[in-house]
Amino acid sequence: MRSALLAVSLLTGALALASCADGSSGTTPAAVGSSLTVGGEPTSSAAATTTPVAGTPVTIQAGTGTEMFGVPDVTVRITTCDTDTELGTVVTDRDGTATQGVTEAGCYRATVLSVPGGCHPNEVATSTVVVKLGEPASTRFLIHCA
Repeated sequence: MRSALLAVSLLTGALALASCADGSSGTTPAAVGSSLTVGGEPTSSAAATTTPVAGTPVTIQAGTGTEMFGVPDVTVRITTCDTDTELGTVVTDRDGTATQGVTEAGCYRATVLSVPGGCHPNEVATSTVVVKLGEPASTRFLIHCA
């Protein structure tokens, strides 16, 4: 019985993820007032997974379902908490992950700017990350896909 429930849960998550990554080019804007802060230049999803980041890595994860299946093509903006200076924008890769390096310790804000068509971010589309140099930091966003 337990394995049947797990299989149904995995199938449901996979179907939700497939509907998010259906190849549609449209994106849905995040909630008004949300923002994402990450240091450095804008990073494409391919660069985020193949190019080492300079500075301390801040990892952004976007997922759906209780198992947090990765959601690709989620755009997140990184800014400083104190001055709201934009450091860059990242896009999650096929695993729902993006990484940006920051060169100074401090408070950073990550905000979901857009998600794939058929999806929408959880009510909380902004997250604060406190970075200590040399210690990797991360944040997660829950994305709901129809």
